[in-house]
Amino acid sequence: MADIDKFIRGLRMSEQQFSEEEIIKLEEEMKNKVLQHFSAQKDILDYLEFTLNNFSYRYLESETTGKLKVNWIINEGSSSGKLEVVAFEGQLAESLKTKNKETRKGIIELAKNSKKSDNPKVKYRLGISWDNLEEGDINLLAYAAVNWDFPNYKDDQGLFNYSQKKFHYDDPFSMRNHFPRELEEVCEIL
Repeated sequence: MADIDKFIRGLRMSEQQFSEEEIIKLEEEMKNKVLQHFSAQKDILDYLEFTLNNFSYRYLESETTGKLKVNWIINEGSSSGKLEVVAFEGQLAESLKTKNKETRKGIIELAKNSKKSDNPKVKYRLGISWDNLEEGDINLLAYAAVNWDFPNYKDDQGLFNYSQKKFHYDDPFSMRNHFPRELEEVCEIL
């Protein structure tokens, strides 16, 4: 499967003129192809997308970010991939609502070192990746990142906070009961 996110970005940036309705239809077709490829895991992937949507609404959405969308990224020729939400918050006061000291300190530095006319933004990422859901066991890696390296957002500059946690579940029932509560730990940096 091709990287859906790159494909859709390519559609949006291509010289061909696609209406917003056509792009939405193509996104749905690509998502359906992914779900067909992972047909046995469809319920798990739907649940992960649902959970990620809820967490992105709770932790990332604001008036300036607007409604956020989960991006499906599938590694070509394998049964691994990830679901990810990316947001750019332009209201630094909104970003400063975090309770995480390291994240808060970084955002304060961004505010001190930026002119308001530069329109500085904080970049957020929240995602779930998986390897080989077809084997029965469910192994997930959840991650969250806050990057205040405006405007470059280079992770190698040290101007970010990152959290990740691996999860293992023996069955979908166990995952449904425990994953959201455990995902909260990853979101503590947001």
